[in-house]
Amino acid sequence: HLKKKKVSFIICCLLVLIICVCVCVCVCVCVCVCVCVCVCVWFSQVIVEKVSGSQIVDIDKRKYLVPSDITVAQFMWIIRKRIQLPSEKAIFLFVDKTVPQSSITMGQLYEKEKDEDGFLYVAYSGENTFGF
Repeated sequence: HLKKKKVSFIICCLLVLIICVCVCVCVCVCVCVCVCVCVCVWFSQVIVEKVSGSQIVDIDKRKYLVPSDITVAQFMWIIRKRIQLPSEKAIFLFVDKTVPQSSITMGQLYEKEKDEDGFLYVAYSGENTFGF
C-alpha cells in the first residue's frame, strides 16, 4: 500500500513538473513574440550608407534601430554626431535618390519607403548629389 502511494506521489510530481515546463515555454514564446512586435512598432530598422564618391567621412556603424517617433531632422543630427561632422559642413540624406521631408517621423518614412527586406536604406552625402 505504501509503495502505491509513493508511485502516485512521483507521478503527481512529474505531472506538475511537465505542466510547469509547458507554462514556462508558453510564457517565453509569448514574451518573445511581444518583444518582436514592440521592436517592429516602436523602432524602424535603418541601414545608413555613404553615397559613392562623396567626400564626406565614412560612418562607423551602418545598422540602426531608430525610434519611430523621431523626425528625419533628428536622425540627421544623430548621423552628424556619429561621423563627427562640424556644424559648418552640410550633410544631405537620401532615400531612394530623393531628399526626405525633414519634419516627418522616421516611422512614417520607414512605412512609406522600406525595402521588401524590411530595412529602410538611407544614403548620406556632403553634397546635394542628385541635384535638388
